[in-house]
Amino acid sequence: MSATTIDHVEKFWSLIDEILNAVLFLLIGLEIFAIQFRFRYLVSGLLVIPTVLAARFISVSIPIGLLRFRGEFS
Repeated sequence: MSATTIDHVEKFWSLIDEILNAVLFLLIGLEIFAIQFRFRYLVSGLLVIPTVLAARFISVSIPIGLLRFRGEFS
């Protein structure tokens, strides 16, 4: 493919990505109207957020630590 075609394809998929992300967040936002508010949902959310952040931190820090130990990560 020519450089122009590659550029157009990348722009096309970037646009599709943005549109689908907008639709996804719109659908997530519409769920607010479908779900009844309960206090336990709020408590569950407040407990889950730090748990997920800690799990993500651990899942990223272990491979980075191993790569630094081997000297292949900059």
